[in-house]
Formats: sequence, structure tokens, C-alpha cells
Amino acid sequence: MCFLFLRSSKFTQCAFVLQTGSQPLGCQIKDLTDVSKNTSFTCNGCGLRNGETLYVTVHVTNGAGLSTTSNSKGILLDDSPPTVGDVIDGSDASGRDVETALKEWNISISWTGAEDRQSGIKDCVWSIESSQNTTLFNFSFTNQITYGKSKTYHAFRKYKELKFLKDEIYFNVIRCSNGAGLQSTTRSNGFQVILWHYSYSYNCCW
Repeated sequence: MCFLFLRSSKFTQCAFVLQTGSQPLGCQIKDLTDVSKNTSFTCNGCGLRNGETLYVTVHVTNGAGLSTTSNSKGILLDDSPPTVGDVIDGSDASGRDVETALKEWNISISWTGAEDRQSGIKDCVWSIESSQNTTLFNFSFTNQITYGKSKTYHAFRKYKELKFLKDEIYFNVIRCSNGAGLQSTTRSNGFQVILWHYSYSYNCCW
């Protein structure tokens, strides 16, 4: 990991000393380290842990021997992608999956949300993709649901407005990114778009 400290030209004759810690002004991770006039530093072997907030303190001394100290606001270390809940085809908030959708229906899904306890959810994208990974639909939204609680989303567009093919399997896909830029993807188990539902009846007299 590299820490870059930008300085104005008046510091060109300064010596930099830095320390890193899990608390402001602390040195729990790395003690005072002389980096001379370098304005970047790679903390090799610092044993950083996922979910830990890292603070960097810089002590600057000029040619007259005068010093000043500056502390970073902290950066949260997040090396794990977000957790994305189940994606269910159709608009049944109870979680009942839809295998076929009529062309006249509005595009919809049920979804149990996403969470990231380190850097938080930045954004999520809902798409409909074919089995050949062709994307027919994209919709971006922020995470507006408590993870683990099912909620229905409607696109206010009908399936017939998109170019669905007969007998093709399509998937509702949710991709979410966290504050660290890491991404997770969850796909539904697939559905087909049809013109009408078939209904069979049989009457028999004995």
C-alpha cells in the first residue's frame, strides 16, 4: 500500500518522518520512519487487516529545524466484496419464483438487498441478460432495502418492449459495488417470456 503526501514547493528542503496506526497519531502499525524527502511510502509487512481504519501521521522538519505534524483523516481497508441477496424472477414479494412471464406484464423482480459492513454499498445495477450474456435491460439504483428483507422492484416497462426471443432463457442479474470498488453479482434461476399462458381443461361424464 502506498501513501502519497502532496506538498507545496516550500517544503522541497524538508525531511519527512511518518508513522502509521489504527488510531489518529498512533503508531500501532508502524513506528516513526524516516522517509527523507520522499513524498510517497510503501508500508511493506505492515500486517494490515480487513475492516481496519488506517491513519498516517507525517512529521515535517525544514532546514531551520522547525517542525509541523499532520494527520490523515483515516482510510478504511476493505478487501472483501459486498454481499448480494437472492434475486427472484417476478413481483411476488413472498419469494415465489416465476418461470414464465407474459409479454404484457411489467418488468419486475423480487430481491433481498445487499450489504457491506466495511465501506458500504456504493451502487447496484439490475440487468436482464440472455444465456449468451446479451444484455437487454439495465437499471441503476442505490441500495434501498435492508439486507435479508425481500422487496419488489418494477421497471415500468413491459416485457414486449424488449427483444425477447421465443424459447430463450433470460436471467435477472444484480451487480453491486462497495466503497472500495469491489463488486458482487447474483443471478436469478431464469425465466421465459411468452405471449400467453396455456390453460387445459378436461370434462368427463360417466
